[in-house]
Amino acid sequence: DNYIKLKNYSMAETLINDAANYHSKDFRVLERKLNIELLNNRNTEAKRTINSIKALDSKNYFANYAEGLLNERMGYYKTAMTLYERAIIIDRNRAEAPVSLAYLQLASGNSNRALSLLNNNIDNNPRMAESYYHLANYYYLNRNYNNALSEVSNAFYYYTNYNEAKILQANIFLSLKRYNEAIGILEYIPDSEFKNNSKYYYIGNVYEEANNYQNAKNSYINYLRTKPEDELGRLAYERVLLNTNPTPDYERNRAALYYGNSASYYTRLADNVRAQAYLKHMLKLNPANTYARLMLSDVYRRMGLEERALEELEIAKNVNPEDKSIVYKYDSYKRRLDRNIPSRNWGIENQYNLEKSGFTIAIADTITAQKDSPMFFNTALYQTLSYVLPQYGKFQVLDIYTNYYSERDLYSELNSRKVDYFLRGSTFENSADNFTVMLDLVEVRNERVVTNFTITTKGKDRIMNAAVMTGRVIENSIPFYSKVINIHNDNIYINAGKLQGLTNDMNLLIYNTTTATTDLSNRSADMSIGMLKVITADENVSLTKLIDGRALNRININQIVIPYITNTAVNSVQTQN
Repeated sequence: DNYIKLKNYSMAETLINDAANYHSKDFRVLERKLNIELLNNRNTEAKRTINSIKALDSKNYFANYAEGLLNERMGYYKTAMTLYERAIIIDRNRAEAPVSLAYLQLASGNSNRALSLLNNNIDNNPRMAESYYHLANYYYLNRNYNNALSEVSNAFYYYTNYNEAKILQANIFLSLKRYNEAIGILEYIPDSEFKNNSKYYYIGNVYEEANNYQNAKNSYINYLRTKPEDELGRLAYERVLLNTNPTPDYERNRAALYYGNSASYYTRLADNVRAQAYLKHMLKLNPANTYARLMLSDVYRRMGLEERALEELEIAKNVNPEDKSIVYKYDSYKRRLDRNIPSRNWGIENQYNLEKSGFTIAIADTITAQKDSPMFFNTALYQTLSYVLPQYGKFQVLDIYTNYYSERDLYSELNSRKVDYFLRGSTFENSADNFTVMLDLVEVRNERVVTNFTITTKGKDRIMNAAVMTGRVIENSIPFYSKVINIHNDNIYINAGKLQGLTNDMNLLIYNTTTATTDLSNRSADMSIGMLKVITADENVSLTKLIDGRALNRININQIVIPYITNTAVNSVQTQN
């Protein structure tokens, strides 16, 4: 037990293995073996040990807790919560299950239940510093910083050199803008005490929050030296780089090129969402990156968005006017397209200058980083969502996550900006490799939850993968609309096309209203003026005709058009990966 407390797991395991030679069926030996396996993320071995313990005693507290923890690591949160509840029933005085359950309840939005569990844990374990640490973290996550500092002091009373509590105290000071105190704490904590070697990431957080971007950049660079492929570190480095290097230069271009391999990989896989997201990421850092422009042009061409492909070629040509291969590619492509873009034959010079179709979803500061997540953990998710969500053509995206609003002020702001939906919920890491989001998609007008979903991803690109899967849920959960933009004879033109998923011969419904509401897709077909058929879908605009031409005299500009569907989106989605 002492070696485990000192994190000398190899020596602890040696002693446990020696004990197991003589007491192979002693549950106390097996519990310690299981604890070491959990601490080292050896989940397969831990599962076998759980089975061995349960074979001896199916009501063993630690085996039930550990099984819950394994389910949590895999993203099966409801199962994990059930197992934690079972473990608490077996032994109400142990701390592990109540604390784990409290964090999941908090992430699920059940703040009162979480607080009750943590207070009960203090009642049962009043001399454990960890009890006060977790209650302090609860207050910190709920922005109650004074209570958080008070509980951290209680933790130090029982364990003066409690480094996890010191890191939490630094985060609280950071939130209170007491930057020097936060830096002073972090500088003197040994590197080994930080989860995932993240000391310099935390120090960078303090400098970034204090707008000391140069020192923040230097700290993030030190962090990336040990973990060069870490998403969290990369996104943090780029945030401050845009401030320290306001114009594109060598350093920004080098940061952009890091994403070149990922962009190329997903381009070859024809994964258009990820490919575009990484390429837009590169172009934000360096808009003159010809490599990214040419690759993005190829992605658009493969998607059938040839006018957009031409735009990217034109930018690449303007950046490199001496590159004859780019000039030739642009000129030949332009000559061919000038004769083959349908919307130009309809008198629409630039189909991308039209009013955008689809409802608007806001990326607001409404996703809370839970558990012991570092500062700016949720900001990294916001950044990635802002690259990913615009690649789904059926809805518009508004970034307002850099400002914090109270709940009522948020709804006021969203209504003033004519936003239809926003995301709300939690995000956290289960381990160094797992990333989880538990989100609600909220409709602004009625203040109701349209759908709620949980996503757990793993691996190097886990934040990107979570953002892509979030986009899919949104696309499948909200309706889509477009508008009539022109009428010529019996030709009816609407501001949606291939980019929004329209295809030739698709059926649409047109309504006698110019105001789009989110419940239009639930109305029956007989409430509409009539049905349209797509004759020709261009990239961002389509030519349609009424199936029953007798209703033509009722068609007007700006009337709302939606796809004809026979079933609505599922209202509750549970996504796990």
